[in-house]
Amino acid sequence: MSGMPLKGTVVIVHGMAEHSGNYGAFSEALQEAGYVAYMGDLLDLGTPDWDPETGWQRWVEQIQGWVSKARMDHPELPLFVFGHSMGSYLAQDVVASGVKANGLILSATSYESPGLLRFSAGLAWLLSGVFGRRSKGYLFYVLTFGVFNLMFFPARTPFDWLSRDTIFVDMYRADPRCGGVPTLGFYRAFFKGFAACYGKGPWTKVKTAVYAFSGTRDPLGKWTKSVLQLVNRYRKAGVTVETRFYPGGRHVMLWETNRLEVVQDLVRWLDQRINA
Repeated sequence: MSGMPLKGTVVIVHGMAEHSGNYGAFSEALQEAGYVAYMGDLLDLGTPDWDPETGWQRWVEQIQGWVSKARMDHPELPLFVFGHSMGSYLAQDVVASGVKANGLILSATSYESPGLLRFSAGLAWLLSGVFGRRSKGYLFYVLTFGVFNLMFFPARTPFDWLSRDTIFVDMYRADPRCGGVPTLGFYRAFFKGFAACYGKGPWTKVKTAVYAFSGTRDPLGKWTKSVLQLVNRYRKAGVTVETRFYPGGRHVMLWETNRLEVVQDLVRWLDQRINA
């Protein structure tokens, strides 16, 4: 921890097919700027009594627990919730559910049709019934990660869509806890909960400012189009939203070639929120 006074706490929610360890450098950068990071690994099918039908809610409860820990440790400090990719959807649900936050940070987020999400949830349920919920969800994996990487053909690795930084891509690829194919049960929990979240419209319930950032070549955000669809929903609901789009950046801006700029911009926004 740097010698400067503490300014706030940041609860970090990681994305799909990764873990909280990927945010170690980001956590250290936050600490150097005066912010304490709280995070953990989201539950999966390896957890006893984990049920796909209630999986999303258990994730939300996990994050609420990290928020409570941050509040308990530093009740006097402003609190922010940060979510990346899948974590950005969960972060929205958490803040919309009534968690009092001084700001919501969305990294590599997007708007998705609740109808399509419900269809995907139903398909995952059907395939789980046929193959078992612990079977790998190869269909969904190919339609997301696989298709995303095709946009960078010819690709050096299956994960070129994540970042232009080949060192990060190789680290991700070599990490046994990253890039694996989630189970059908995982996809069932994800799509079911995500559909319910966007079906309710979290943008109508979030009562704090939002900071959304993305690379202009992030396929999940559809080259920023889908990010802006979400941002516009928040703005129409009266929420203050600041956006940052980084030219040429891909999915994981915290591990992009210009990551120092990305973190500096984020810290600047955090400081502005505290001093507002």
